[in-house]
Amino acid sequence: MTSSITPSAFWRAGALSALGALSLLAACADDPTRPSAAGVRDAQVVPRAGITIIPVYSVSVTDLGTLGAATSGLNQSKAFGINDSGYVTGGSTRTGFSTAHDNVFRWHTSTGMLYGGLRGTGRDINLSSTITGETYFLPGGINGQAFSLSAGGVPTGLGFWPNCFESWAVGINDAGHAVGQSRECYPDSTGWFRAGTRWDPWGGKSVYTLGSSYINRISSLFDINNAMQVVGSASDSGGLKVGFRYTPGAGYELIKPWSTTVGVNPQAINASGTVAGYETGPFGTFPFRWSPAIGFNYLGGTGKAFGISASGYAVGYSDSAPVFWKSDGTRLALPRLAGAAAVPCAEWECSAQDVNGKLEIVGYDRTAGGEIHAVLWRVKIYYKIIIKLYPFEPFRPLYWGVDELIPVAVLGTPDFDPRQIKPGILRLGNDDGSDTPVARDEYGRPMVSYQDVDKDGDLDLLLYFSQAAMEKNRDLTPETTVLYLTGDLGGGESLRGVTRVEVVRQ
Repeated sequence: MTSSITPSAFWRAGALSALGALSLLAACADDPTRPSAAGVRDAQVVPRAGITIIPVYSVSVTDLGTLGAATSGLNQSKAFGINDSGYVTGGSTRTGFSTAHDNVFRWHTSTGMLYGGLRGTGRDINLSSTITGETYFLPGGINGQAFSLSAGGVPTGLGFWPNCFESWAVGINDAGHAVGQSRECYPDSTGWFRAGTRWDPWGGKSVYTLGSSYINRISSLFDINNAMQVVGSASDSGGLKVGFRYTPGAGYELIKPWSTTVGVNPQAINASGTVAGYETGPFGTFPFRWSPAIGFNYLGGTGKAFGISASGYAVGYSDSAPVFWKSDGTRLALPRLAGAAAVPCAEWECSAQDVNGKLEIVGYDRTAGGEIHAVLWRVKIYYKIIIKLYPFEPFRPLYWGVDELIPVAVLGTPDFDPRQIKPGILRLGNDDGSDTPVARDEYGRPMVSYQDVDKDGDLDLLLYFSQAAMEKNRDLTPETTVLYLTGDLGGGESLRGVTRVEVVRQ
């Protein structure tokens, strides 16, 4: 059974509000195409239940390239982490070096791929652009050592537990707490163990295991959120894994009970504590999403989930392709690099690894030439709305250079009540990401009203935009033929309506 985060749940969260008292600008009864500045009235609005606007998904793919050709072997790069500002990290070959060890990189759309200043692999990156991962090139870490790498390129070895000889880190939160594992440890006569470890930015360490006996001392941590919740797994003597979430003050929660047949491998946790990962067993490997609220839910297909966004969207590898799991658990195959689209790939050749709050996804894919390159996918989720320019009259042109207010109606339907939109998020323009907001009156109030403009019995949202502001912002030019009304809902989701327009020079 998959979890069901319905579109209506997103409408009611954040940008789409379950409106209580709204300040609505009253419409002038004498001229419904012009807003009234007479005052503000309060309306008690109860939203309809069961809004069912079907989302439309749009996905692009970008090859992030490499740091250069290796002296031997395959040229490659892989991306493993992305923050909410769009900075990416991973590992890449570099000109003049062999492929024996990767080189940490940072990538951003404004800079391209840059060498991070450390040999190794970046596994995660936080909002301040601090990277964590593993390296073999810091003192004391010839067997592999977890590190943090500041935005300025200063590396710090995170070290090991006493009598341990190896460590790696794969997750970091915005405060700089990193998680991973301290390995190959020999503390006493009972034998070796591997400990799930949290490294603090001031140098402290904490160990996470599910018990003190030998069989419960093999554990790993994979991610940490800003609430200091961590997810990881612990192994029994037979090697099967139990997945857990640890919450400060609440302790350990098992994602599933110990089992003699299946292993649970949580890989990521989002801000609200929802976990994504994969389960292995005699019937295959299956991705899942879990929280105490939604329970344990398999995602569509076989494979592995490696990342989860703030809104609960998961990413990973499934049935020979990199994938994105929608809110209802169904899969969306991510577009492949040119020349590789029709070729199935193994997990080491193509996989999505991480996703941020804007639904920007990173991972890697095979190129047409057989190399493996870091990849950025951008997912856009549009909820289509019906809009009409100058709704009270037949189609009319816009006259260039005229300083007037442009009325735009968002039409309601039996399935969609536009009163659930916060008018302040709406923009009109060319859909370049910096469109013109709703005009305001002399008191600073948004120039909006609610009325049945198309006389179909459903209430509509009427907004006004300054033509002068649109021309100044280049959202309206003499060459404009269409205008877009958009509203960013957060989490990679947007409202989007389009209307034809004719601009006439006087």
